[in-house]
Amino acid sequence: MSPAEEDVVPAPGFPDLIPRDLDDVEVVAQFGSLRSNPPFTPTPRSGRDYGRLSLIVGQVSLELACELVPGREPIAGDALRFTTVGFLRERGFIVEHTPERGFPQHASVTLLGEPDRWHADVKQRFQDAFAVYAERSES
Repeated sequence: MSPAEEDVVPAPGFPDLIPRDLDDVEVVAQFGSLRSNPPFTPTPRSGRDYGRLSLIVGQVSLELACELVPGREPIAGDALRFTTVGFLRERGFIVEHTPERGFPQHASVTLLGEPDRWHADVKQRFQDAFAVYAERSES
């Protein structure tokens, strides 16, 4: 544990809010909606996401994902897709555990080097990380 990590003190009553290192083999999920086009947000939204996308740590069920996302009630068409931390990192993304009050499994994805430059190539690399996981899971 680094000295900086030793100085991190959880909020009273929230011991699960200390960020931890994520291993490359850990599965992460992205929440989306089949009613939207595209169904999964492929880039941070300008003025809202601060150059990052949110993920859920773990191969969670759709029901649990709805419970974890603050203020979210399940709606027909809700969906999840999965990949690993390693597949994202291999494509130049930074994946960090960023727990939030009421959402301890929250993770953030940012772009290595240029957090605000999610151009078409970056968007495709992000999508590919999920496609590779799906292909390997089916075989």
